[in-house]
Amino acid sequence: MVERRPYKTVVDGSIPSGPTTFKTRMKKFKVEQKDAGSRLDIFLTAHLKGVSRSRIQKTIKGGQVTVNGKPVTPHLAMEENDLVVLAEMPAASTKKMKMRPRADIALDVVYEDDDVAVVNKPSGLLVHPSPQNEEETLAHALLARWPKIAKVGESTERPGIVHRLDKEASGLLVVAKNKKAYENLKAQFQKHSIKKEYAVLVHGSPAKDEGSVSLAIGRAASGDKMAARAETMEGDRTALTHYRIEEKFAFATLLKVWTETGRTHQIRAHFKALGCPVVGDPLYVLKQGARASSPRLFLHAKKLAFDHPVTGERKEFEAPLPKDLADALKSMKK
Repeated sequence: MVERRPYKTVVDGSIPSGPTTFKTRMKKFKVEQKDAGSRLDIFLTAHLKGVSRSRIQKTIKGGQVTVNGKPVTPHLAMEENDLVVLAEMPAASTKKMKMRPRADIALDVVYEDDDVAVVNKPSGLLVHPSPQNEEETLAHALLARWPKIAKVGESTERPGIVHRLDKEASGLLVVAKNKKAYENLKAQFQKHSIKKEYAVLVHGSPAKDEGSVSLAIGRAASGDKMAARAETMEGDRTALTHYRIEEKFAFATLLKVWTETGRTHQIRAHFKALGCPVVGDPLYVLKQGARASSPRLFLHAKKLAFDHPVTGERKEFEAPLPKDLADALKSMKK
């Protein structure tokens, strides 16, 4: 745990209270009450003008940021009076990310009005840019369809994006078309009032026909994996996943899954921890035993429900299984 104690002074000068343009020198920030509860990476993104969140996350992971004198992780929740020290930022990439609208990227719009849109993301499409794929994402397609959302959200790289799906996953996402809608939807996610239901095929079968997984989620020791742990480590975040068995097959089980939190790889890591990894998952693979097959990750965001950010009306949407996953199920029934 990070030791927390109040700080009344800062040795080398005053503490900035708002966004500041970044220069390569040590910076110190005292967390105010209004920022309590914010994640460290989001806190620093708000206070370092022109520095991307992904770059800040790399800096934190590289040990260049401490909170109350101790190294931490990007997910650490800030508390009032915490002292955040940024020692040095790594050299910025000379390649600037440009969000060029891409009308050529297909966009399946399920619903839209003046405030929100619901889209059905296909498998294989990133939600927003990454260093490996900066020009072909859902975000680029959204900008082509609704140019005005360019300034909506946490950064220009995530226009209108309130939540995400893994690249290999498919299904429903809600997009905010203005700032008011964005803030409202973000608050609904924080209160867990937005409901998301997934169709998930796993290897084998859970021990119970229905149940919940409440293992905390955190970074694994190596690679791009997340780990679900009973004993939490620094940086781990609570995660809660519910499931119910829909249909059993010879070597796999189709589940109805809904989550109360939205951690990175939450469903994939939770069912891997149960010994039933998601079929078709290239990262959390089944190491032994009989295997089912799928052309890709069998994880589809099937249902989505939220309160309209302006009218308050409860909106509910459903996207049937894509053909590739539906065909995979049919083949298992033969």
